[in-house]
Amino acid sequence: MAEYIKREDALGCVLWVFDRQRIKELPAADVEEVKHGHVITIFKSTFEQYEPSIYGCSVCKCRITRDSKFCKHCGAKMDLED
Repeated sequence: MAEYIKREDALGCVLWVFDRQRIKELPAADVEEVKHGHVITIFKSTFEQYEPSIYGCSVCKCRITRDSKFCKHCGAKMDLED
């Protein structure tokens, strides 16, 4: 998997003018920050067969299924522990 760094951070670590110019000339990648969350219980049913529990995303609080791997509303990966 590729790793990405901020251009400003890389420039702050380089002392030589030639290297700084080469970093500035590198093309920028089209990336976005990955959000991480977990499934939360919004409503816990005592009679699951008649009234199912309701689950949501810990990041945006929108409804998702209990076994969701990501939130379709905000894009957060459901990979954090409760």
